[in-house]
Amino acid sequence: IYGTYLGGSNTDRAYAVASSGAAGDTVVTGITLSSDFPTTPLAYDTEYNGSGDVFVTKLHLGVFDPPRPRVWLPMVRHGG
Repeated sequence: IYGTYLGGSNTDRAYAVASSGAAGDTVVTGITLSSDFPTTPLAYDTEYNGSGDVFVTKLHLGVFDPPRPRVWLPMVRHGG
């Protein structure tokens, strides 16, 4: 069993969590109101655009000793 924290200093909601295959990756999608929601350098959009941003996050366990999650955090502007 592994655990992690995903979010910023404001309201963040996950709407779906799914396994993406045999590699054990987990994909989380939702909406954030946090201007400090974590992103990665190659994310589609790393800035908070106001009124809620949609995020799709892939958590990859990888092969480490001890195991540590690897995280990709793209953020996409919410059209609302």
